[in-house]
Amino acid sequence: MDAQRNASSKMPILIFIPKCEPEITPKTNMFLFIAHFYALLLIYLAIASFSPGSSIAQLGADFDDFWKNFVLLSFILLIAALTLHVLTCFSLKILLSTKWFKPKLGNVVLREGYLTKEQLNEALDEQRLRIGEILVQSGRLSNERLNQTLERQKKVYAPLGQILKDLGYATSEDVEWALSKMGRKLGEILREKRILTTEDLAWLLGQQKFGPRRL
Repeated sequence: MDAQRNASSKMPILIFIPKCEPEITPKTNMFLFIAHFYALLLIYLAIASFSPGSSIAQLGADFDDFWKNFVLLSFILLIAALTLHVLTCFSLKILLSTKWFKPKLGNVVLREGYLTKEQLNEALDEQRLRIGEILVQSGRLSNERLNQTLERQKKVYAPLGQILKDLGYATSEDVEWALSKMGRKLGEILREKRILTTEDLAWLLGQQKFGPRRL
């Protein structure tokens, strides 16, 4: 892929990846402002209906002319909505910069064109494999022996790896090797499959941490 061929031109050292500010898209900006304005308008109408004598209800009754009151009230609501909008956007940008809004590595790898969705799903499936499935895929255990071990586990309620060793179907080294495969992260799997190089992975992790975050 082009992205992989050009990987050497991308900076693999995280310190050189500029930190991008979280971004609220224009569409989201417009939606938030309109939501703030109409929310304040509904609050005003509710207060004016249930408590017409309150100071808030009197905001639209300073003049004898209806249109002057309408313009004044609209102006006040616009200023209040704009103030609330600025505070909301500021809070959202802080929230976007937290770890909870960090994009998943798989999404970053897809976005940068390093692999297809099918390849990503295959790697994710491999990440979810259990110890018995890993041993079967590697040729260290047969499907028949795995099924026998699983039936045995229903009776003794012991870890599968221990039962495999007790039955002589796997060695301690086999079990430890399978357990190490279970603990792999997505980046490690993609590197083992030679989809990513070490430099590619370092650059992508930098994009995951410092790349653009939009709402």
